[in-house]
Amino acid sequence: MLLSSSNLHIIHKSSNMEVRQICIGNKNVYTVSNLSSNTQYYFDVFVVNLLTNASAAYTGTFTKTWLEPKPKDIPLKDGKIVQIKFDGKKPKAYSFQYQALHKKVHFTLQVCRGQLRALISKNGKLLISENVQGLRHITLKGKFMDKYVAVFRSAESVANTSAMIQASSHMHKSVFPFFPNSLKIKSFNKLRTCNSITIAWLGTQERNMYCVYKKKLKEDQVWREMSSVDNCSGPESRPKSEKVLCKYFHEINVQRAVTTEIIGGLERGTSYRFDVYLIGSSGLLVRYQSKIVKTRKTC
Repeated sequence: MLLSSSNLHIIHKSSNMEVRQICIGNKNVYTVSNLSSNTQYYFDVFVVNLLTNASAAYTGTFTKTWLEPKPKDIPLKDGKIVQIKFDGKKPKAYSFQYQALHKKVHFTLQVCRGQLRALISKNGKLLISENVQGLRHITLKGKFMDKYVAVFRSAESVANTSAMIQASSHMHKSVFPFFPNSLKIKSFNKLRTCNSITIAWLGTQERNMYCVYKKKLKEDQVWREMSSVDNCSGPESRPKSEKVLCKYFHEINVQRAVTTEIIGGLERGTSYRFDVYLIGSSGLLVRYQSKIVKTRKTC
């Protein structure tokens, strides 16, 4: 076959059936992924001569995927932070059990890399089923001594997901700092020059320290830089040469809790990655979403 350098993947759907057509080139070994557990599938293989359009069919076969084992529940202590990793090795899922000490329960999920699939149930009833990126606070209401089960899986096919998990019935026990509604860094195009840019981000009512870092990028580094960011790593992982400043900021009026910074001394027509870290009183931090801005070529 002449498709050795390309993959053709077509999905045909009918009322209750899904048929996948995958052209794999001149290979004779292929792993079919993204199948459901404990499910029977039927496979057909065809060989096609693209020069003459002649084809032949192999004898089809049925096969059934294994039943995915249910992960063992791990007790989750109140206020304790647990780190989980999905690196392609076992386990494929983490299951935590937490018993409420009050009516309200607060789950905090900080995804360091990738995207996390979170399923949280109370007394056997599913309450939360969503994909999580970045930092997420979830507050659930119930009764004293309710049993919660939180199951986490990687939501991406790439096995490089990690996260920090915390559950608490006391909001003051959360060691994660409070954070604004948006963790985006905004840049202003009209204030962008050949050697400076202006960025802004939301703060909180609490007095926290904010540290700004910048990194000069080459054109072919932009996508790689954004995909390799570890949201749980702090300023200590950055070279001192990338540090711009650290400052304290707070604003009682949430609507006005915006702080801006003009960053100068940049090179003309060059892309930079800017990061802002919110460092709470407990020492844990929240990393804002990285922002890439390019200075103007002509001014």
